[in-house]
Order: sequence, then structure tokens, then C-alpha cells
Amino acid sequence: MVLFLVLALIVAGIFAFTRLPIDAFPDVSNVQVEIIARAPGLSPLEIERLVTFPIEISMRGLPQLELMRSVTKFGLSVVTLIFQRPNLIFILLASLVLTKG
Repeated sequence: MVLFLVLALIVAGIFAFTRLPIDAFPDVSNVQVEIIARAPGLSPLEIERLVTFPIEISMRGLPQLELMRSVTKFGLSVVTLIFQRPNLIFILLASLVLTKG
């Protein structure tokens, strides 16, 4: 009886192992959203004060926001939002960013 149960467990384990999905190259990238704003003719200091900082303030409360980076150059502001990976739906995320702006 015990031998039969052990044999059944081994067969069930082999069956479950063959059905196990294995990904050779798992997706380890994070979820990033870049907000690029052009302001031709403004200095980096003006862009930082008038464009970059207000974008950062409005994006600060997004759910699962892990990191926010920004780069301000002459005529250009780039704000990068990095989110935590689990349970994110890209369409919802994009709509949240669009409605915040």
C-alpha cells in the first residue's frame, strides 16, 4: 500500500514537472515610462523650474512608483518613471500618466 502511494506520488511529480512552463530567458526588465517635453528657446534652469519640476510633482503619487529620474538640457526635459514589476497593466499605467499631465 505504501509502495503504491509512493509510486503514485512519483508519477504525479513527473507529470507535473513535464507540464511546468520554463522560460529560457525570463523578462527581467523593469517597467519604464519616459516623459519627454520640448521647450525650445528656454535655458536648462528655466526648463527645470517651469517644466521638469511640475511634472515630477504631479507624477509623485502614482501607484507602485519605485524611482523617478530627470534630465534637463537646453530646450529638453526628460523624466523617467520606473515602476515595480508585479501586477502592472501597461495600458492602465499609460492612462494614469496621461491623465496626471
